[in-house]
Amino acid sequence: MELLEGFDRAIIIDAIQTRNGHPTGNIYTLNLADLREISPTQHSASAHDTSLITALDAGIELGMKLPTDFTIFAVEVENILEFSEQSTPAVTEAIPIVVEMVLDIL
Repeated sequence: MELLEGFDRAIIIDAIQTRNGHPTGNIYTLNLADLREISPTQHSASAHDTSLITALDAGIELGMKLPTDFTIFAVEVENILEFSEQSTPAVTEAIPIVVEMVLDIL
C-alpha cells in the first residue's frame, strides 16, 4: 500500500486461483470492484494476510492519497499458497502475453 501512495494509476500483475476451475495460465483483466468480490483475506486476524482491498481501504481511512484507477492482470495458477523459483509451463506461456497487455494500455 505504501508503494502506491501519491500515484493516480496502478497496474498490478499477480497470480490468482479462482474457484471456477479455469485452466492454469488463463489471464484475467480486473478492476478493484472485481477484486473486491473475489479476494477475501485468508486469515482476517493476521495483518500478514491482508488482501489488496483491505490494505487500500485501511490506507484511505488513514488519509493516504492512493490511486483510484487500477488495472489488475491476474494469471490463473495451480496453487497460490506455495512459492517456487520457476513458474509452471502454462504460467510461463502467459507472461509475455501479460507483458504485451500492459504495454498496450500504457
